[in-house]
Amino acid sequence: MTLRKIVTLPDPVLRRKAHTVTTFDKNLKTLVDDMVETMREAPGVGLAAPQIGLSQRLIVVEYYEHEVDEEQENEDAPKKVWAVLNPEIIKASEETLMASRLKKKRPAKAAFPFPIWLAKWNATPRSR
Repeated sequence: MTLRKIVTLPDPVLRRKAHTVTTFDKNLKTLVDDMVETMREAPGVGLAAPQIGLSQRLIVVEYYEHEVDEEQENEDAPKKVWAVLNPEIIKASEETLMASRLKKKRPAKAAFPFPIWLAKWNATPRSR
């Protein structure tokens, strides 16, 4: 697995509509593995392909299998990792939420409002 470089604004890939994933092969599996490793190293709980400079509709997300508070949080707690392929936003709400990470291990770099989205996607669970 390879750590990928995370791109930031004003990189244009972050503003473009990403391309649909159409090829499901070992290269895609390698990309997902690289994204999970990069996400964990960042550290983070999710990473989209455009954040590593690739215009593809692919995200990886990792979360605790059961809700845990900060004191219970540890590296051995069971987590689920999902690879989400070709998500489509089908409705965006006028309502917004504040996005920020409140965990001590993952301090917020910024807090910003974002719309609540209703989305559909094909999700594939990935073994740890």
